[in-house]
Amino acid sequence: MDISEDEEYDLFEDELAARVQTRYSGLKDSKIATLTTPHSHKVSQFHKNLKQSTGTKLTELQNISLNVKDFNFVQFLQEIASEQQFEVTYVDIEEKSISGKCQCLVQLSTLPVAVCYGSGSNSKDAQAAAAHNALEYLKIMTKK
Repeated sequence: MDISEDEEYDLFEDELAARVQTRYSGLKDSKIATLTTPHSHKVSQFHKNLKQSTGTKLTELQNISLNVKDFNFVQFLQEIASEQQFEVTYVDIEEKSISGKCQCLVQLSTLPVAVCYGSGSNSKDAQAAAAHNALEYLKIMTKK
């Protein structure tokens, strides 16, 4: 017994819906922690401290343009991290973007943790783009 394309598509849709239902069925019952008042105060304090932070690299960040092509964003971000005592971790994403570019996340071990995204034609360019975005974030957050 042969089935039509429409019937085959309907069977495929039903099977896919069943898989999604099974895979995510536990989500509706899961408890997601909310931001409590003490945590909210810690986040506010972090932003306040960041604005009041001093250091030659943070001052330099405020006084330079980040719209430069030949600039080592990765190195400059690391210099700020060393000065401000936080860690920088790059996570290359295996999957290419829709446009076929390499993707990367950079995590700053601040409180709260900051994560910035970048993409580029290769892994190094994606990391540089992520570092550039992290520097833009830090520039905004430390503006006096």
